Amino acid sequence: MSAQESREYRVIGPPGTGKTTYLAGVLQRCATHYGPDRVLALSHTRAAAAELAGRDLPLPRSAVGTVHSACYHALDRPELAEVSTAKLAAFAEWSGYRMAGTATVDDPYSASPMDDEGGRLLAETVRLRNKLVPREEWPSDAFDFDAKWEEWKSAEGLADFTDLLEWALRDVHVAPGNPDALVVDECQDSTALQMALIWQWAEYPERVVFALDPDQSIYGFAGADPRVFMTRPAARQEVLAQSHRVPRAVHAAAVAWIQQARHREQFAYLPRDEEGRVAHHPATWRTPERLLPDLLDEVGAGRSVIVQATCAYMLTPLLAVLRREGVPFGHPWRRSRGDWNPLARGRRGEVSSVDAVLALLAPHLRERGLWTAEEARRWTHVVKGLFRRGGRDRFAALLDEGWGAPEALIETVREERDLDLASAAPPGCLDWLEEHVRSERARVVGFAAHVAWVRGMEALQEEPRLHVGTVHSFKGAEADVVFVLPDLSVAAYREAGSEEGHDALVRLFYVALTRARETVWLCDACEAAHVRWLV
Repeated sequence: MSAQESREYRVIGPPGTGKTTYLAGVLQRCATHYGPDRVLALSHTRAAAAELAGRDLPLPRSAVGTVHSACYHALDRPELAEVSTAKLAAFAEWSGYRMAGTATVDDPYSASPMDDEGGRLLAETVRLRNKLVPREEWPSDAFDFDAKWEEWKSAEGLADFTDLLEWALRDVHVAPGNPDALVVDECQDSTALQMALIWQWAEYPERVVFALDPDQSIYGFAGADPRVFMTRPAARQEVLAQSHRVPRAVHAAAVAWIQQARHREQFAYLPRDEEGRVAHHPATWRTPERLLPDLLDEVGAGRSVIVQATCAYMLTPLLAVLRREGVPFGHPWRRSRGDWNPLARGRRGEVSSVDAVLALLAPHLRERGLWTAEEARRWTHVVKGLFRRGGRDRFAALLDEGWGAPEALIETVREERDLDLASAAPPGCLDWLEEHVRSERARVVGFAAHVAWVRGMEALQEEPRLHVGTVHSFKGAEADVVFVLPDLSVAAYREAGSEEGHDALVRLFYVALTRARETVWLCDACEAAHVRWLV
């Protein structure tokens, strides 16, 4: 054991055991001891980094982030290929390899699935590079694709996400900021390439803390392998054994499930002192109407709900039903997905479609008056055909001069009849809005208006308690009630035939089960490719 290995401290945190809270305490103490600018915290995904950063730590914003982001800034922010649909389209035209779907340097694993040949081969080369497989051992199709990809990147002066890791391993020998304390979360999802870089950076800090749960390693498609990390000894290892989330029935089902993994280490893990429930549900991803009554019952009772599938396309029928029935839903752990967050509120300075609908409805919510100046600005922002020529600018100027919104509107609208309809009680004002909404806003505004009419205006003011997404997207999330769809893509089912693929699939559904605080519903399968429930 090297001197550095003897100073490494390892924390094992099974689901719901408070690993993030534990790490926040570690970072607080490190900031006090070494100083806020002498601490660096890294994680595998942006969601996990954001959760740490949200714990009111006395650290500068730059001290908490993902490994990829740290490399990006340390390398002076090279121009990236995968962040632009235009760049990927240019590569497709040049090479003949069709591909689509982008991600960000903060979250390179958030890209939409790329089912075309180019996307598949890019994902495969990323996996092989991250596993440090020599190129001479690559399959011929991956090798040929990579030659084109590298030639194009070089000609365009671009880097990809894996380049960031490889270049940092080659050129950045000390962690950014030369910290005295280095804390790395989610090590189970790190690849051989990432760990080589992290271990290189761990040579110099006085204190190094690694946090992980090998049973929750679910990024095998990108080359992650928990065994890479666990082969390295540490001076001290602590297991956070007590779950504060998972009740007894769910814990028993999850533990029985993870026992199917052929290569894993056993760690102490105890359930929350509540019974909980695991039950079967007859719905499949193709019959979401059978889910709807139970989803509405759970949400209506004030409980939070997660519905998760292995592939995004398996959620499409459910999303269509929720839209048709005006059921609010969202995904606060993956806000970049607009299709999973149709009711997302705008950031500061932005007017979202939901903001606009709420502004139009504001007089009815407070049951008096007409619109304030800010409310009128918001809802008029998304409509067309309301103002006379030049009226929109005149309206804004009048508001800036201190005019009241009703007077400014009367002064500038094309027809006063529109004001009567816009101020009518629902659903009249909502019908008018849908007829006048700008085309680029029509789908989202229409859904928000539909929710307001079907579920009540107050439904738009609350954060949705129903969350829909893939298992990967809910890593680190939790809800009172969890529905799990068992179907697999053909590719995932094929990969499950290998030992590595089998264990990866077991870990994926272990993560799905352990999101629940109270109840897990195990849904029925409708495809030949699916997992078989043990209970």
